[in-house]
Amino acid sequence: MEGSRRRPHRVVVTAGHVDHGKSTLLRALTGMEPDRLDEERRRGLSIELGFVWCTLAATRGHPSDLEVAFVDVPGHERFIATMLAGAGSAPAALLVVAADDGWSAQTQEHAEVLALLGTPVVATAVTKSGRVAVDRVAEVVADVRDRSRGLGLTDRQPVVTDAIEGRGLDELRRTLRDGLAAVPEAADGGRPRLWVDRRFVIAGTGTVVTGTLTGGPVRLGDRVAVLPDDLPGRVRGLEALGGDVDAAGPGQRVAINLGGVDRSQIDRGDAVVGATTWPVTDTVEGWLHVLPGRAVGRRGAWHVHVGTAATAARIAPVTGEVAGTDDERGQGAVRVLLERPLPLAAGDILVVRDAGRSRTVGAVHVVDPRPGAPPRGRVARADHARLVEQAAAADGTARLPLLVALAGGLRPVDDLAAATGWTGTTPLPTDLVRVGTHVATDGRWQTWVEALAGLGTGSHARSDVLDALRGARVPADLLDAALANLVEVGRLVAVDTGFALPEHADDETLRRERRRRAVVESLLAEPFAPPPLDEVARSHGADARDVAALVQRGDVVRLGKVAFAAEAVRSAAHALRGSPLAGRPFAAAEAREVVPTSRKYLIPLLEHLARSGVTTFDGTHHRLLLRPGADPSGPPAETTI
Repeated sequence: MEGSRRRPHRVVVTAGHVDHGKSTLLRALTGMEPDRLDEERRRGLSIELGFVWCTLAATRGHPSDLEVAFVDVPGHERFIATMLAGAGSAPAALLVVAADDGWSAQTQEHAEVLALLGTPVVATAVTKSGRVAVDRVAEVVADVRDRSRGLGLTDRQPVVTDAIEGRGLDELRRTLRDGLAAVPEAADGGRPRLWVDRRFVIAGTGTVVTGTLTGGPVRLGDRVAVLPDDLPGRVRGLEALGGDVDAAGPGQRVAINLGGVDRSQIDRGDAVVGATTWPVTDTVEGWLHVLPGRAVGRRGAWHVHVGTAATAARIAPVTGEVAGTDDERGQGAVRVLLERPLPLAAGDILVVRDAGRSRTVGAVHVVDPRPGAPPRGRVARADHARLVEQAAAADGTARLPLLVALAGGLRPVDDLAAATGWTGTTPLPTDLVRVGTHVATDGRWQTWVEALAGLGTGSHARSDVLDALRGARVPADLLDAALANLVEVGRLVAVDTGFALPEHADDETLRRERRRRAVVESLLAEPFAPPPLDEVARSHGADARDVAALVQRGDVVRLGKVAFAAEAVRSAAHALRGSPLAGRPFAAAEAREVVPTSRKYLIPLLEHLARSGVTTFDGTHHRLLLRPGADPSGPPAETTI
């Protein structure tokens, strides 16, 4: 794959009836031969896709040259699948109509396909003008203009050309240049995907695939995968318009030399994707547009085409048959079951053809590449269809809430990212809530909040809160995340005894403090012979968390099997310092005369005073420590108790 390095370019697909001069016109524009096969040249009939390019020179309105790659597609009805493969990823089109034949059957079908795909026609060429009278040319030009406008393809005036005589080619180049300037460049969503239209082997190089790149850039050395079989590969080389490049952006035709993948493992319709998540799916949900006079119901043999891929499919309308009138399209929500799994995302368009009658009937705008169970009941189906319609019309982050709603109001983050390309790090719309590994609609989240109201006043154990959330249909694997989320946003308040509703949290704090104060007061009722702490706590409705809090903040001093109110310990130290024992060693029996209690309580108390630095103990006698400047009659500092 040798050649010069090329600038970015634009891609244009041709469209039109067989023998209307598409290939001849491209030869005249580019000086290159679009028909690659000997049979094509012998028969004068395009069978396969052709690829040629040229440079459109700068003009007054466009100060720089523009390189354009043309994808030449067959015009014969037998090769419509090949035409669809060429048109599936193309961002713009050149419509070709012969002046002698005029708008013909395949012109109509190709134009309908472009309209269904939303592909803008940047120029229309009326060819072979030298073969017919001027009046006939004018008649065809007017007809082509009216039909194109009727299909919503373009308002641009058709350009009269004759490729053999060279007539109108400069005007066509200017029209192409103006038309392409009006088409936005392909968006870079950081999710490259190339639908393979050709694959071959170059001796000494290896497997090469070609296609029109969409969604994001590809660079030398990138790790890629070939879907749907998830074959890992590496970009060993890149070529665009005959020249080597280091990188190619979305909207460009590119040849990729794939390392690690054999040619026999790849076929047209596979997709080369970058290192991002793509849902390979056999079921999608979307909004179907049916052409006038056509209909799609549960019965029928359908083929769907997307990118360069094609597969048989079953189509299940959500609310009944979708049919167009004689003059207008029909529309409706459908579920499409694909015979062959494909890497699809929201926003893709599936062209639907009637396999039996061999005609195009419409297109499905993919809304959800990973739909859940179909809705049950007439009302539920109608509501679901409305959501599908809204999601089909939405774009970007506006589509996210609708996709979450279609999944019942709760959807995994990874699933949402795969369906839309949302990274999970960009801000969510305000009507969505991130809950752990999932995203919930505000409506679904509010049902969880409402379930908490049934908890009532006071504090509630964690298990009770989780039971309330289970009742609100929070999935088991999301219970912890939902609880954390509700606390984080202030819908629940964590208190020492569990959780409380925010409107009750202050009341609970007061009740908690009253319980704890009652425990301390019960200990102080018999300050030097207090009752067992656990019994006191139970009698006042306090639990282990209350007891732990009292000890931690220093209101209660636990000494082995006994516990004193901290105020009692300070009182004992104060009494000893104010007694005759303050200036000499003393035994435990002497301390009982100052702190009237039994040995059961006195010994732990004296040991605590020694550990706290209020006294010393030599194994036989205790001695009070008098610090410089300390008042022996005052209570010891809090840190010494």
